[in-house]
Amino acid sequence: MSTLGRFLYRGTTRGWPGSRSSQRLGITSASSDPLVATLFALHCYGVYGQGVVYAAKADDLQSLLCAGNVLNQREREIGLQMTCEEFQHRAIRECHALEVRQHLVDLGFKAHLPERLLDNEALNRAINLSPRLTSEELRNFETRFVGV
Repeated sequence: MSTLGRFLYRGTTRGWPGSRSSQRLGITSASSDPLVATLFALHCYGVYGQGVVYAAKADDLQSLLCAGNVLNQREREIGLQMTCEEFQHRAIRECHALEVRQHLVDLGFKAHLPERLLDNEALNRAINLSPRLTSEELRNFETRFVGV
């Protein structure tokens, strides 16, 4: 698997079943970078009020990998042959967007993480301007967030 860490992350709205097309296709997007997932969760928090980040063990999802979307490099996106609800059930951790944001702020990423993203333009801008976690930063995050 082409992830840097041991987990895949999904930033979304709590209980969101996914778009009609993702439900029909049975494909869910996740990210190997928790900062990207947190940006998506902050967008959901800003727009819908229920932004969360789910973390699932990457090794447990190996057999479900499929091609990512056209933004897979920028978002470190990983496509999975499963529904959004299945990802939620397989997650070992669910956390509110602001709590995950605080873990990343504590690791030095405050400048890249507003408290809320109020529209798609703000989300895209934040994704484009934010760095991706290095292997060491990812290990530090995993220790804080998942406890490994």
